[in-house]
Amino acid sequence: MSKEKKGSLKRTGGSKPKSASKSGSKSKSKSPTQKKWSKTATTAAKATSKATSAKTTKTATSTAKAKITSKATPATTATSLSPYPVGTKISKDFDGAFYSGEVVSYDAKSNYYKVRYEDGDQEEMEDKDIKRFLVENTTTQPIATRYPIGTKIYKNFDGVFYSGEITDYDAETEYSKITYEDGDQEEIENKDIKQYLLPPPQEPPQEPPQAPPQAPLSRSEASKHDGKERKFRVLKRTKKAINAGIDKNRFLRNPCCVAGGKQNPPEDYANTGRGAPINSYYHLIQRLSDRNYAMRGLCIDGDGLSYTSFTKTDMLYPVVVFLPETNLNDHSKNPTILDACHLDMIHPTTGACLLTETNLLQAVSPETECIFLNGFQNGGPSRRDKQKVDPNVVVKMINACKDNLKCFALTECIVSNEILGALASCKKLMGLTFYTTQACSGSSPGSTQADDKGLAAIIKACTDLRWLYVVDCDFFRDASWKAISNNDSPTTACPNLEVLWVTSHKSTRSRHHVCYGDHDAIRRTLSDRASTLKVCMINCDTELKSRHIIGGAKGTDRLGGDAGSLDD
Repeated sequence: MSKEKKGSLKRTGGSKPKSASKSGSKSKSKSPTQKKWSKTATTAAKATSKATSAKTTKTATSTAKAKITSKATPATTATSLSPYPVGTKISKDFDGAFYSGEVVSYDAKSNYYKVRYEDGDQEEMEDKDIKRFLVENTTTQPIATRYPIGTKIYKNFDGVFYSGEITDYDAETEYSKITYEDGDQEEIENKDIKQYLLPPPQEPPQEPPQAPPQAPLSRSEASKHDGKERKFRVLKRTKKAINAGIDKNRFLRNPCCVAGGKQNPPEDYANTGRGAPINSYYHLIQRLSDRNYAMRGLCIDGDGLSYTSFTKTDMLYPVVVFLPETNLNDHSKNPTILDACHLDMIHPTTGACLLTETNLLQAVSPETECIFLNGFQNGGPSRRDKQKVDPNVVVKMINACKDNLKCFALTECIVSNEILGALASCKKLMGLTFYTTQACSGSSPGSTQADDKGLAAIIKACTDLRWLYVVDCDFFRDASWKAISNNDSPTTACPNLEVLWVTSHKSTRSRHHVCYGDHDAIRRTLSDRASTLKVCMINCDTELKSRHIIGGAKGTDRLGGDAGSLDD
């Protein structure tokens, strides 16, 4: 959920200015069988279908919380002089999502309480507001329930996993209320909770005195101990809200780290300056850049993953907008990132790519951890320029930093088997993105066309792979799925994989969007990875829904494609 810019503390004596509000988007798609948390709705839902449950948020409209970064007035610890002591619990609705909070201090002079919410946001309230949102103390009245209040679960919603916990129980209907990490809620019958239970946390082994230091934790383990909250969510945002997040001058403020680029006003680029910024070329490059930094954030910084989407009349599929926690603004001076997915490296009128063998090899070093390339292909990004490129340049770049390379992205770039082979030698590789790549024709000496076996070699060799994003490429097929399934090996391929986003399918005379590989093996593999795979998007449809939902109902499994031909 997006935050406002840092500012001073706001009080809730009345309605707040719009600038202080949180995004009102809900973070997941809901099924048509939504239910409110009430005995009436619960009883009716149970009578009609016990098997169906859907997440829901309360729809009451409320003012939004304000982000606090500095103290506005001196605050004292709440005492017996104040009606509500420190630790008093409240629950408040913000644009349809309920947030838990508690009193952390009291200013006797102004008679305002400071409340801190579960996500770290804070605000001030008068005692009358505290009373409105007060949470009833139920500790003296234990609730008889099969699964105790606080029981943790983990559930898939449209390919994204969310953690939740039981927060209430209705003994009459035997339904428990689940509150998820983003504030959404749903009711689940007790008999259905078991399938979503999280395994109990294991106690860390006790080290003997003077024991040698343990090996560093993997990122997925470390994220459990460093106090950082990781969220994986799909946000629903309007085009107006997406427009507001477009950073028109991002590339002007942060020149490309690769020499030879040229800065131009964003309006100079083709298809720009007419209509909304959301349709502009500079927003396209920003989206590609943000996807790269979302990959880096997840793999290196231990971030979660958030994204939204919007539709365009001239496009069949929704446009995905990744929302990384950090982006080019934060990393423009980072010497470990070779970011050539940049507006500076594209000619504004011809669409030519300004990347060359010379400037790319000058930019890479043995310390390089991330390589992001865009448009390095024959014909440039427009594919109409006379430019010819050598894929072996990319091989040389990878070899120059293979001991430290962690994230790699090719967007509208040429790809060869030699590039895939070089990547397979990068043992620290954690993130891999291929998007709309150009097949190598073999015209370059020493280059051969990329194939499925080359990608399978990466999946097998790079055991710390966390992010695998392959869209509109010709080389994710049977061998790649077999490598992920790993039927021929006792060990699991890339056991830390958290993001699997693949668009690669075939057609028959009677069906289209048929997934490659052994479908039964794929189902077993994805099911086995349910607890670690946070985002799973397989051959998405026109509503950005995966054609396979882990743990989903029968109708959500469309690995076999859809009936009919693409020409129907």
